[in-house]
Amino acid sequence: RYVPGSSDSERWIEIRDVPRGRVVASWRQASAGSVAWSSDGRYVSWLAKGGDETSLYVLDRETGRRFPVLDEVKNLGGSLWSPNSRVIVYWTTEEAEEDDRGVKRLESLMDRWASFRDKQFLHLVTVPDGVTRRLTAGEISTTAGSFSPDGRRLLFQRSVEDLSARPYMRTELWEIDLTTFETEKIRDWRFLQDASYAPDGRRLLIHGSPQEFDNAGLDVPEEVIPNSYDSQLFVWDPASGEVDAITRDFDPAVIDARWNRQDGRIYLLAE
Repeated sequence: RYVPGSSDSERWIEIRDVPRGRVVASWRQASAGSVAWSSDGRYVSWLAKGGDETSLYVLDRETGRRFPVLDEVKNLGGSLWSPNSRVIVYWTTEEAEEDDRGVKRLESLMDRWASFRDKQFLHLVTVPDGVTRRLTAGEISTTAGSFSPDGRRLLFQRSVEDLSARPYMRTELWEIDLTTFETEKIRDWRFLQDASYAPDGRRLLIHGSPQEFDNAGLDVPEEVIPNSYDSQLFVWDPASGEVDAITRDFDPAVIDARWNRQDGRIYLLAE
């Protein structure tokens, strides 16, 4: 809110018991945001940014204790709770070294992007003890996807330049076992937007273009060029290869989707 009588603003975080109309907890912290519940409802986490450094705070609702599990991490981008409420995956960006020579030799076409040489990597931290471990490294950025229902596996993506076909890059979908830290590449994609586990932990909900899976999502005449950004949803079994284009006959484009583990339904945002 804006402070009455001034142009200054202030913000704070509240946990409200809506049916009873009361505030359960309230605290003020500069630049606090990205509030998230743990899966079991015991913890609430949020990011508090100060300059280039960000801290990840956790509130234990059972004890009332509020503490940072990550304190002043440089270029901390975001976080994701595990279904077991004992692990948080987070990501940081390593910025490329500045080059003041006034000349830039492009490493690739993608190197024309201003932030191409900045690399994003994944880490995990345990709650409440705050033990960290790095999950990814190397020359290619990684983006966190979703946890398996049991919290033992994590999907992540990498984008690699590939000039052989549109859109001149491919997206690699990987899975990491968080008990052994072994990784396996599941598949290459052209227009993948997101992938998440089904409640059974076996199938995947794929959000991508209608041309994925050999044009399984196409619903246009053969002579019509499809719109690759008319995003569709697919339910895919990686083991058997079976795929169901569940939104092929749904006219709006899918923007986002979640497979609810409580009622088994898929909820989506479309336009």
